[in-house]
Amino acid sequence: RPLVTRAPAQLPLLTWTVPELVRRVGANVVAVRRNTSKDTYRSGFKYDFERVKFEDYIANLQAQNPKGRSSYLAAQNLYQVFPQLADDIDVRPSAAAGASRLPLV
Repeated sequence: RPLVTRAPAQLPLLTWTVPELVRRVGANVVAVRRNTSKDTYRSGFKYDFERVKFEDYIANLQAQNPKGRSSYLAAQNLYQVFPQLADDIDVRPSAAAGASRLPLV
């Protein structure tokens, strides 16, 4: 099932699925917030981050294990973390027009 449902029709990101993203960028390292169910996190006192492969983060979510249930993907610059997807999210009408990319974080 597609992950993105609203975007300009010509963008390939409309076809992204979890298995496809794991195949394409699973080995990329991402920042994940951990222990989000703890009071110290909820009160803003302490944030735990971990850098993991995207495929490991997804595996934890799919397994619904404790690590998956108490973590989420932190804000990322998609162009830096997933450079393989840059062509899928480039919304410029044309490079020659000088328009900038959509600022996704």
